[in-house]
Amino acid sequence: MPFIRIAFGCLLLLCLAVLWGCAGQAQEVPFVELKGHTAWVNFADFSSDGKKIVTGSHDKTARIWDAESGKELKILEGHTEKLYSAAFSPDGKKVVTSSRDKTARIWDAETGKELTVLEGHTGDVRTAAFSPDGKKVITGSFDKTARIWDAESVSTNFGRELKQLEEHKLFVISVAFSPSGKKVVSCDVTNVHIWDAESGKKLLELEGHSGGVLTATLSSDGMKVVTGSADGTVRVWDVESGKELKMWKRYEKPVVSVDFSPDGTKVVSGSQYRHAEVWDAESGKEMIMLGLHTSVVWSVAFSPDGTKVVTGCDDGTARIWNLDVMDIDAALAAAQENLKRGLFCLIGAILIILVSFVLNFYRKGTKDTNRTSI
Repeated sequence: MPFIRIAFGCLLLLCLAVLWGCAGQAQEVPFVELKGHTAWVNFADFSSDGKKIVTGSHDKTARIWDAESGKELKILEGHTEKLYSAAFSPDGKKVVTSSRDKTARIWDAETGKELTVLEGHTGDVRTAAFSPDGKKVITGSFDKTARIWDAESVSTNFGRELKQLEEHKLFVISVAFSPSGKKVVSCDVTNVHIWDAESGKKLLELEGHSGGVLTATLSSDGMKVVTGSADGTVRVWDVESGKELKMWKRYEKPVVSVDFSPDGTKVVSGSQYRHAEVWDAESGKEMIMLGLHTSVVWSVAFSPDGTKVVTGCDDGTARIWNLDVMDIDAALAAAQENLKRGLFCLIGAILIILVSFVLNFYRKGTKDTNRTSI
């Protein structure tokens, strides 16, 4: 009985050690909640000046919000099916959206007026993004193609298709121009592809994930790509060589959204675990956990100055997380210190259990010897 009581006490100590070691990684980060959508928020992103946010939802609308107050400024209506993505042009004057209705559309961000319909895909248009100069748009579709369009042909009401990237194996769910506009990155679930934007020639394919590649984003200098996968990992790659530079994994569930901070030192990821996490891009250590949504976090994005993160969730909300009020480096140091303390407690608890077991065994052996002597 004494041994059982000691073992139970040590087990309790083990639990406390784990809790203590994890403390500091789930800091309270203040946020503003964007409410208005009536269905999943699949995508959320900042304008280039960081003053506005655009969201795309399954309720068939995109919405523009004030990034400071969270006030809804404009509703973009016109798609006939659910939206998959929404993104500002580099100058913040336009928005491009993609939808299940097989179109992408360009809108006036100030008035909410529809300017251009990009029509030609034969499947859902899963993703769309502007080129760095705002003159082109790239789209990715369930028809296994990515297409580049003239974003300035607004007078015709229908955008002019310039190029098709056709060597995808499955549906294209993520696309982006490099900062120079000379390359394109696309993700077709199987792998990430890098293309020459002018010729449409495939330059490179990034292989290594053991599950579907669900998201891919370029760093602001265009030298790295970060990916998230159904295999539960986040990976960082070199754009020139295709070499995997970093990989980290915390959970078994898919990572469905990722983004680099503007300075490239951090990565934010969203997963089916209902929260987003900020990671150190060099070490892969978790720095901050951004609370709990009530469902999957489909979209994550840093603000242009890196002080905020916006998340979009299928609970119908988006949240703006303010990292500026926190000392992230201090938070990481505190988390590491707490982890060391937790490890110390864990080792101590194991030693106590071992010593208790040895003493109990010794006492039992002594009693048996005494009985034999008698």
